[in-house]
Amino acid sequence: MYHILEETVPYLPVDKPTYLMGVGTPANILEAVERGVDFFDCVYPTRNGRHGHLYTNFGKINLFNAQYELDMQPIEPGCQCPVCRRYSRAYIRHLLKAKEMLGMRLCVMHNLYFYNTMMTEIRDALDKGEFAAYKKRKQYVMVYVKKHPSIPSFIEECVFFVNESNIADLRNGIPETYFIKRSRPSIRRIHSHCIQGTKRQP
Repeated sequence: MYHILEETVPYLPVDKPTYLMGVGTPANILEAVERGVDFFDCVYPTRNGRHGHLYTNFGKINLFNAQYELDMQPIEPGCQCPVCRRYSRAYIRHLLKAKEMLGMRLCVMHNLYFYNTMMTEIRDALDKGEFAAYKKRKQYVMVYVKKHPSIPSFIEECVFFVNESNIADLRNGIPETYFIKRSRPSIRRIHSHCIQGTKRQP
């Protein structure tokens, strides 16, 4: 798909918006925007939400997995959607397992909020001329944190306050430089705990 976009988008009118049908995952959207696509439509947020698949800044999670049975965290710590502010993963999983319609509705609400928020972030990054850095940071975090579940959930919110030059240091634990001056007070308060809780053992 990416190759086709690279070959076709340059020939489309620059004074009209470029639309890509049926796309896609957060990674697909980031790659397509980089290649000149302006807007999308896709069933992923709603259809996958009805099946308990939830999109977060740290990868996709499946609430049907047993690991969430007693998980009292919100779907995504730090998310400001109505679902994450009120309900836990365990409760929503219970609703899904019981085939309660509310469970599916809550999952869809979160996914739509996530996608809309990501598109807002993309527009802001484009306006500031910082899309390349935003894309790199977004993709790295979504892949790295998903593959390293040992990183505690309370650190997830911190990732978007990391200095771009230090993000690669995540491979070796969370460095002191990770919590830069731009960090919010709530993040600085957990600074020492994050450092101690995520360093790899020799």
